[in-house]
Amino acid sequence: MRNIIYFFSVAGLLILSTMIVSAQDISVSYSLPGQAQAGDKIPVKVVIHKGKHSDFARFKQKIPPGFKVEPGQSANSDFTFKDGEVNFIWLKLPAQENITVEYSLIPDIRLQGVFRFSGIFSYINNGEREEVTVPEKSITILASPQASAPGVATTSGGGAPVVATDSRLVVYRQVPQKAKDGSGWIVRILVKRGFVKKLARVEETIPSGYIAENVEGKGSIFSYRSGQLKYIWMTMPEDTLFVVAYKLLPVDKNTPEPPHVTGIFSYMMKDRPASKKIIPVREKIPLHASGKEYASLLAKLDKAAGTQRMAETSAQPRRESNTTASKQSATAMTTPPATAASLEKNQARTREETKIVSENKPGQPTEIVQHPASAAEGIYFRVQVLATRNPVQIESYIRKHHIPGKIYREEVNGLFKYTTGTFTLYKDARAFVSHLKETTDIDSAFVTAYDNGKRISVREALDRTGQKWFK
Repeated sequence: MRNIIYFFSVAGLLILSTMIVSAQDISVSYSLPGQAQAGDKIPVKVVIHKGKHSDFARFKQKIPPGFKVEPGQSANSDFTFKDGEVNFIWLKLPAQENITVEYSLIPDIRLQGVFRFSGIFSYINNGEREEVTVPEKSITILASPQASAPGVATTSGGGAPVVATDSRLVVYRQVPQKAKDGSGWIVRILVKRGFVKKLARVEETIPSGYIAENVEGKGSIFSYRSGQLKYIWMTMPEDTLFVVAYKLLPVDKNTPEPPHVTGIFSYMMKDRPASKKIIPVREKIPLHASGKEYASLLAKLDKAAGTQRMAETSAQPRRESNTTASKQSATAMTTPPATAASLEKNQARTREETKIVSENKPGQPTEIVQHPASAAEGIYFRVQVLATRNPVQIESYIRKHHIPGKIYREEVNGLFKYTTGTFTLYKDARAFVSHLKETTDIDSAFVTAYDNGKRISVREALDRTGQKWFK
C-alpha cells in the first residue's frame, strides 16, 4: 500500500501543464512540472511553431534567484544563461516549422516555495520586430530532506522569489605571495558577499613601484590606473563565496618587497553607498575550490580574525584627515550615487580605466592591420577614430593620442577609415569612445558594427544580439 501511495505521489510531481499562445501564425508551448524537490534536476521544454518565418529570432526567460540552469537541446541556436536570464538566439531560424529547445532547472538545495516563470519569443516579420509573450506559470519547490537549514522562499513587492541566506558580508585578502616564476606577487581576495547582489566593487591601493594585472575577475570590470585597482560588478556572481586575484609586477629591480596593499569593498545598502575594510590574512586562499572548501576556510578565517565584525560604515564624503586610512575611506565613494540608476551611469564613466579588450594592452605597440583580412567572426563592434580621403601615415596620429594595440584600416565609399578594438558588447565600445574623448582631443570617435567583417548599422547589430542602445 505504501508503494502505491509513493507511486502516485511521484506521478503527481510529473504532471505537466502547458500553455499555448499565438500571434498570427506563431505559437509557443512551454512545459514545466507543477512540483519538484529542491536539488533535483527539472526538465523544461519549449516548442515553438514558427510557421514560415526564417529570420532572426530569440526566446528569453527570466530565472528566479536560487536556480542553476543546464543547457539541453538548442535547435541550432546560440544558448546563454547570464544575469538570471535564459536566451536562445537564432540569427536564422531552422527550416522546420516546429522548433523544440530544452534545458534543465536545478533549484538550490535550501530552496522551497512557489516560483513563477514566463517567457518572450521575439522575431522579425516583414522587417519589423514582433513578440509573443508566454503567460506566467508557477512551480512549487518542496524542501529537500538533505538541507540542514532550508531557506524559505518569499515574494518581494514585484513578486520575485527571494531565498533567505546568510546576510553577513566579509572580505579577506591573502598577503601577497611570490609568483612561482618569480615575476611578481599574487594577491587573492575571498569575498563572502552576503546580501549584496548588485552594484559593488573591490578597490585596492597599489604601492608605488608596481603595476597590476588581472588574473581572475569573476565577471567584474577590471581596471588599474594611477595606483588604484578596481573590480566592479553591476551584478554580483551567483556564488555567495568567491575569489578574485591579481598580479603585482615590480617596475624595476630596486622596487621594495614584499608589496603592502590596502583596500575596501564598496557596495549599496538601501540605495546608499557603504564600505567594508578588506581584512589581511596569512592563510592560503585557493583560486579554485569547492563551495565546501571555501566555507571551511571562511570558518577558519573568522576564528582567526575574531567574532567581532567591523560594522557597516557609510561612505559619505568626509573631511580630510592626516591618516592614510581615513583618506581611503573618504575617497572610496566621495561622490556617491544617490540611487542604483545613478551608480550605473557612473560605472559607464569608470570604464575608461578598463582593460577594454585583450588586444589593447598598455604599453603594446600599435599595429596597422588591413581590413577585411582583420575581420572577426559573428557580430561585433569597433570604434572609428579617423576617416580620410587619402591614405595617411596613421602611426604618428595614433602615437600622439596613445592608442595601443591594433588599428584596422578599410576603404568604404571612397574613404579610408581607421578603427580600433573588437567588442562583443556595445556598452564596452561606448565606454571606449568616452575614454578617447576624455583623455585625448579625438572628439569625433564613434561606434561601428560588423557582421563577419561586413559593416552593418549599429541598430541592426543591437537588435540581432538583443542589446540595448543608449546615448
